[in-house]
Amino acid sequence: MSQMNSIIFNNSKLVLWLRYIGTDFWMVALFPFYIGFVISSKTFYSTNLLHGILSICFLTSSTFVLNHVLDLEFDKQNPRKSFSLLVRNEISIKNSFLLFTLLSLFCLFFSLTVNYGFILCILGLILISLLYNIPPFRLKNRPILDVLCHTLSLGILCPIAGWCLSDSSGLINAFSNFPFLYLLSISFYVTALHSPTMAVDFDADIKSGTTTFATKFGAERTMLFSWLLTTVGAFVLFVSGALVIE
Repeated sequence: MSQMNSIIFNNSKLVLWLRYIGTDFWMVALFPFYIGFVISSKTFYSTNLLHGILSICFLTSSTFVLNHVLDLEFDKQNPRKSFSLLVRNEISIKNSFLLFTLLSLFCLFFSLTVNYGFILCILGLILISLLYNIPPFRLKNRPILDVLCHTLSLGILCPIAGWCLSDSSGLINAFSNFPFLYLLSISFYVTALHSPTMAVDFDADIKSGTTTFATKFGAERTMLFSWLLTTVGAFVLFVSGALVIE
């Protein structure tokens, strides 16, 4: 019995660590990234795809760790963040910063094995992550700008990064060659997926004094905004499909 309890305990610790580095959100970034890759390469796999995936995963994890560090006081008041190792006093802020640095370095290392266009996308994503989290910018607490950060990062730069895996002609050409309506639809969908997370944290954010799109415009309007973006995204995707058929 004690051995079984030890196994369960170790497994729960592993889950906490995996959640702390945001592994359950890897797909949020990988999905638009992979769409961009498939549209560009017209295939499902290439030799540098793994390096691209690893770079995106390490970037996502580094962003989550940085978020945990800088949001610690707010997370202590948010029941949804009770899994945070910082909130649980199971890791120090210093070690969390070291983990953030290590994850960022791994992200940059794998991006260097691809091409310049991909590297520029990764650097752009890192910049947005820093501006989103770090004072005095902290765009996550500036309504509308917080939403635009997710639109630009996950909805535009991630699919463009995926495109660059098979197109080494440069970032400008990647933007000009990527089907505009597809990119627009992806950005609408990704923004729509992010909006409910703000609505879920509405009560906790109000309590802690955090300013977000949801606390500014209300949880119900935020969900309505998400629904509208989903509808518009589907319509744009339908139009782009119709144009391809013609």
